[in-house]
Amino acid sequence: MPSKMTVALSLDDESSEIWNGLPRGERSQYVRESMKEIDLVRVQEDLIRKLRARLDAAEKKIKDMKLWGLHQ
Repeated sequence: MPSKMTVALSLDDESSEIWNGLPRGERSQYVRESMKEIDLVRVQEDLIRKLRARLDAAEKKIKDMKLWGLHQ
């Protein structure tokens, strides 16, 4: 597939080493796959944040119940 857009990257040494290790004709494919995977990671991170918020709320509720002597 011909390139439609040119992108300039500024990479640290480790990233540059990885980039240079990719075959030139396959770099776009690796970038596409990585962008798809990052979407999955973001969805998972969002779910984890929501679960942590629910856990924090539950822990606060339990603490409050103990303070008020409402636990059994």
